[in-house]
Amino acid sequence: ATYSWFRAGRKRWNIFNDGDNELLEKNYQNGGSVVRLNGRRATVNIPDRIQLSSSGKKRAVIRGTYFVCDATSFSPVTEEIAEILEQNYQVEKWNVDVKLPDQKHFIRMVGPNDIRQYELHAARDAPYLSVQRGFPDAKDPSNPRVCDIQTL
Repeated sequence: ATYSWFRAGRKRWNIFNDGDNELLEKNYQNGGSVVRLNGRRATVNIPDRIQLSSSGKKRAVIRGTYFVCDATSFSPVTEEIAEILEQNYQVEKWNVDVKLPDQKHFIRMVGPNDIRQYELHAARDAPYLSVQRGFPDAKDPSNPRVCDIQTL
C-alpha cells in the first residue's frame, strides 16, 4: 500500500505536500523520531504523531493508508483500523466486518476494489461510503482521484 501523511485541520485532515510526505515516510521507515519539514517552520514528532509549529501550536498527524470518501473529500481511517484492513487485504480475507472505534460504523471488505463503510446496524443493501486503499493520485490513472482534498 502507499502511504500519505496528514495533519489535522479545523474541519478535516490536510495532506502534506509531496516533499514533506516523502521526508516523513522516509524517516518513519528508518525509525526517525523528529523531522523538520521542508520550507516550514515546523517539526513533526513521528512516534507521537504531533506537528509542532515554531509558535508552539500542536496539531495531530496521521499516516494514511485507507480513506473514506464522502461526496466532497477523503478522510484517512485511523492507523489501527488501517492495519487491520491491510492484514485482511494481504491474505484476501473478504466479507469481513471491522467495527470502528466510534461504535457507530463498520467497514466491510467485499473485495480488493470494493471496501465500504456502513452505519453499525445497517442492512446489507443500505447506503454506504466507499473506502479506498491508497490515496488517489491524479498522476496515476490506476488510482484515480474521485473526491477533492486540500493539498498544503
